[in-house]
Amino acid sequence: MSIEAIWLLLLVFSLLLAIMSGMPVMLAISGVPILIGIIASFFGHFDLSFFGAFPQRVFGVMNNSLLIAVPLFVMMGILLERSKLAERMLLIMAGFFGGSRS
Repeated sequence: MSIEAIWLLLLVFSLLLAIMSGMPVMLAISGVPILIGIIASFFGHFDLSFFGAFPQRVFGVMNNSLLIAVPLFVMMGILLERSKLAERMLLIMAGFFGGSRS
């Protein structure tokens, strides 16, 4: 097994462990790869200059016009959940289709 595969397995297991431990997913997805990259750089298996390309990657994603709808979709879901409209819609749908056989 190559050293790159070992670092990749360490990254995957660390990410799963961080998510399962109750850490917010946003922090786990952003923090664990940075931490693994720093640890791998101490052992000489990762070049920290790759982190310099991160702003270009973020800007490239932000320029994608298809992804504009994602924050709006998340905001719509939060508004429906906080205003209890989603719960009421599910109860009404359960009333409509609750007695029917599929």
